[in-house]
Amino acid sequence: MHKALTKQQQKVLGYIAKSIDKKGIQPSYREIMQHFGFSSPGAVLGHLKACEKKGYCKRSGCRAVQFNWRGYL
Repeated sequence: MHKALTKQQQKVLGYIAKSIDKKGIQPSYREIMQHFGFSSPGAVLGHLKACEKKGYCKRSGCRAVQFNWRGYL
């Protein structure tokens, strides 16, 4: 069983999933940063690292995110 995500982590993964569904590709860290008003791409990285540690996704580079939980796709 996965550990629970924070509301912000849920929003970030939801945004990524919707982008994949709509455009066919993941948004870049910078696009996510701009969408949520984060001050740096490092903030995005922090959220994605936490999601990865909890088992919801796997990061690969600055754009690719593979979901481990089918509920996001």
